[in-house]
Amino acid sequence: MIGVERENVVRMMAELKQIVDMERVLQYIMEHLDEDLTISQVADYFQYNEAYFAKKFSDYFEIPYGRFIQMLRLRQAAHELSEGRKSAKEIAREYGYSEVRSFSKAFKREIGMTPREFQHADISAPDMPLRKTINGHKLKLQYIRMDKIQMAGYPVPARHGRKTDLLRECAYPFERPDDRIDLDDSKMQVGLWWHDLKGELYYLMGPTVYEGQEMIDGMISIGIPGGDYAVFSVERGNDHEDVLKTQRRMVRYAMMEWEIMNWKELDRMAFTCEAFDKNYTYLFLPLVRGMLKQETME
Repeated sequence: MIGVERENVVRMMAELKQIVDMERVLQYIMEHLDEDLTISQVADYFQYNEAYFAKKFSDYFEIPYGRFIQMLRLRQAAHELSEGRKSAKEIAREYGYSEVRSFSKAFKREIGMTPREFQHADISAPDMPLRKTINGHKLKLQYIRMDKIQMAGYPVPARHGRKTDLLRECAYPFERPDDRIDLDDSKMQVGLWWHDLKGELYYLMGPTVYEGQEMIDGMISIGIPGGDYAVFSVERGNDHEDVLKTQRRMVRYAMMEWEIMNWKELDRMAFTCEAFDKNYTYLFLPLVRGMLKQETME
């Protein structure tokens, strides 16, 4: 039994190392997107064999390295065109195109219209392709404009107090169950981290309620502001351990990869919250910038 547990720990550490390594690669790419980013140069920077890095990269991001860089650059070019501070010629040169004509062709293949057409269209650059699965479960993304909601939950104290890593400690009751919370309730339950007036940190989890509704003893009611949200959802795991692992991986992906590679800006003053029902688990990210002006993306 100890041997099996040790193997599981070793496997989890190896998986985490790969995730952290690829997050560092992504951060480097985003910071040097307007520079020469050949696969040999990046592999050398991170001290990888080029062939090994190429496979590692494509396996992780689900896109070959060269294609990934091209997609990022053309989307960044679209963002810059929308801002209107540079000409198409300047942007083309910045991203490695010697002629506007070749840039225009590549842009149209990727974005679906020419740079000039894009500048006059009231739409956003498409997101980078969404990861297909998280921990073996299908992942979806939807952009919504949400009205204010009220939720009521039982406060579960954070075991590490104010030092709690909120990114790693999501879906908290699935790791540290509380008898007051039914984790298998068929109705949707909302979860979020909350500071009380003394600055103490708690995880609240419970149903949505109407404002002014009488609370059960021990429950706390919180209003979640309306606004623009990116809503990630993933098929609910087979058991609580699967739910916990999948939710935490989805949150990490959204915050450490998706947000960065798509130039999103989150509202840090609003609540980032989770939700759980019998079929799916969800992550609600409040957006300041990055709400797509087009159809729902998957």
